Formats: sequence, structure tokens, C-alpha cells
Amino acid sequence: MYRRHGGRLGTAIALGLAVLSAHLIFGTANAAQPFADILSFDHYVDSVSASPTLKGAPIKLFVRERIQEKVLKAGRDSVGGKAVLFVHGGTYPSVPDFDLGYQDYSWMAYLAEAGFDVYSVDMTGYGKSSRPNMDDPCNIMPEQQALAGQKPCAVKFPQAETSTESDWADVDAAVDFVRKQTGAAKINLIGWSGGGPRVGGYTALHGDKVSRVVFLAPGYNRAGPDTPAPVKPEQAAPTQVATREMAMARWDKAVSCKEQYDPKIRDVIWNTNIDFDPVGAKWGPGVVRHPRISSSGWNAKLASKFNVPVLIVVGELDIEVKPETVRTFYDDISSTDKVLINVECGSHYVVYENVYKILHEASKEWLLTGKYKGTSKAVLNADRKGKTVPAPQ
Repeated sequence: MYRRHGGRLGTAIALGLAVLSAHLIFGTANAAQPFADILSFDHYVDSVSASPTLKGAPIKLFVRERIQEKVLKAGRDSVGGKAVLFVHGGTYPSVPDFDLGYQDYSWMAYLAEAGFDVYSVDMTGYGKSSRPNMDDPCNIMPEQQALAGQKPCAVKFPQAETSTESDWADVDAAVDFVRKQTGAAKINLIGWSGGGPRVGGYTALHGDKVSRVVFLAPGYNRAGPDTPAPVKPEQAAPTQVATREMAMARWDKAVSCKEQYDPKIRDVIWNTNIDFDPVGAKWGPGVVRHPRISSSGWNAKLASKFNVPVLIVVGELDIEVKPETVRTFYDDISSTDKVLINVECGSHYVVYENVYKILHEASKEWLLTGKYKGTSKAVLNADRKGKTVPAPQ
């Protein structure tokens, strides 16, 4: 459990721990390293699961924080409205998504360098957060057991691990933690892919706690169900897995531009995922585990209640959350201030591709000013250098 210290002594203790954490995670800082002045805290937030299948089980949510040393010295409450929480998607936890230790790709550290107090959360079933029922290989979806080197066995917990509603509860616990840390009434949220329903639905329901939002390729189904579809027990299990081959094959299908990404980044992505899943690392060739979620509620009806300023980014080559789906989401939300950017030569994995700086820079400008290149409402196309033009209507 994370305990916050108060006063000057507490600040000194916190700063010392942050420096130690930064050294352990990223090595001794020096001027040659990107983000050398950005410190790292790892927190655990106590909560109670809202998943109907976990029946109020106590859980711990892993929260990573990146903060500039001078900002920490001034006090976390000095950031004002510059607090940010990242929420990951459906397969990887937050650190491989948003704080990847490769060159200057860390989106979290980039925003921390701009003076933000930056956090990310692992949802229940991911990374270093609680994973009830997921350590037993018999609780893998039956058709995936062989991927984990498991002989066929009966599922012992034939239910989904989480639900859309329990995801929103996890986000709320993390939001309240960040609000308490920083003293901010409202914070900014960023969600990628499956983080779209998590952040989008949460914001529609709790807009009083949210200042601005940034989405990358947000998952959305205009005609999605209000309640979960029934699933037969023999078709249910709490755990799904992905091998490296599976994960990279999804990406490869959307690679069609020359030098779309740096090949060296793939080893870092996978190794970081494995570091955050020591159990999955021992299954078969090494797998990343993620929970099966009972999805519902994130549809046109709820999206119409989303009315905070929002920046949405999508790669033109995205085949997992297609640009036309993202445009539907843009049209359905009620926000007065909303900008959509279609990025040339970007796939679903813009965070790892050579256009990542467009994403970083656009998010910083939006969170600081509520505008992108001087406008607060537009649909734009961006080329690989970040030059934008209005998208054809």
C-alpha cells in the first residue's frame, strides 16, 4: 500500500525514493540520456473489484508515476491542472505502452518534461495489478491453452475476469488517487485502443473529475449492447494470452510504409511486457496474459454524454480500430471542443512508430492549451512530418 508522507521531511523522503527508483529502472541518469531529469515512482492503490464475477474482492492497482525533479521539489500540488493519467488497451499493460525505455519514445516522460505530473494505471488482470484466478494455466481460454504449453484441462473459473463497469471502477480508483496526490479537482486522461471504452465511458459518467482527454485509436461500437451478451460456461475463462509471434503479426498486417518503425524497438516492447508478467513468461514460449472482459455500455447512447474537450489521433493504416470507426466516435460525442487527426503512415501502433512525435507534440499542445495548431474543432490529415491540412468531408 502506498502511504503519502507530508511536510518537508516527507518531500525529502519522497525525492530520495524517486531518485532511487529512477536509478533502478532506467540506470544512473546523465545528460546524454533522454528525460534524464524525470523521476519515477511506483505506487499500489488499494481498491475493491466491481466485477460481478469477483464479488467485491480486494485488489491492488499498479500505478506508475513520472515527474520532473524540480516539480517534485515544488510539491505535487504545484502542477495545478497539469496532472495526467494514462489508461492502456486490451493486451499490454501501461508501462510497455506509455513508458517504454527506448530512446525518447516514453510518452509519459515526454509530458513530465513539459511540467505535468504523469501517471499510468494497470487495470485488474494486467501487469503488476491484481490478477484473480489468472495464475492457473487451466483458466486460459480452452482454444489458447496450447499456446501456453498447457495440455487441455477443464477451466476452473468459467467466467470473465472483468467487465466494462469494473474497468470504469478501476479508472475511478486511479483518478481519485491522482486527485489526492496532486490536490487537483480535475485531471486529464489519455487512452489508447481498449483504453478508449475505459476512458470514454468513465468520462461520460464522471465528467466532473476530467479536464481534457486525448485518445489514440479509441475502440468504439456505436451499436454496442447496453448489457453483456450471455456466454456459455464452456466458452468462458478469465485469461487470454498472446505470444510474441501473435502480437507482432497483428502489427505486420498494417505495415506498408517504408521505414514505418525502428526494428530494434520490438525486442524492447516484448521484453518489457515479459518483465511485467513473470508468470506468463514461464508459459510455453513466453506469453503476455490479459483478462477476458465482459463488454457492454460503450455505445452511441453513452458517447452522447461525453462532452469534455478531446483530441483524437488515429493512424491512417489502422486495421484494428479503423479510421472510419474513429470518425463515427468523433461524430457521436457531444464535445464542443474536439479535434481528430488522421496520421499518415501510422497504424494502430503509432506509439512505437516513426510518427510518434506527432502524437507526443499534439497531446502536449492540447493538454496545455485546449487547441491543436490554433483550432479547437477540426478534422485534419497529418503527413509524416506533422504538417496538417483539413480532411476531405
